[in-house]
Amino acid sequence: MPAPDAPGKGEPWYRDGLRFQCTMCGNCCTGPEGVVMFSPEEGVAMAAKLGMELEQFLKAYARRIGNGRSLREKRTEFGNDCIFLDRNSIP
Repeated sequence: MPAPDAPGKGEPWYRDGLRFQCTMCGNCCTGPEGVVMFSPEEGVAMAAKLGMELEQFLKAYARRIGNGRSLREKRTEFGNDCIFLDRNSIP
């Protein structure tokens, strides 16, 4: 993975966000508190995938961060896990 640009040398490599698909490995979504921002469109898609109304999804799985929303976390023996991480599914 490339390093962020040096200060004052333009935009960082992650300026447009990071796109990935969760593999339930637990390697990037556990430990210290973090933020997994999602767009309004992604919120609608996640709610639909779970068969929920958007407001119900946001109340159960999201928290407000500034003007946006982030997925919630749950405390475990490993630290803060993404609300969707299912440790029973990790190979």
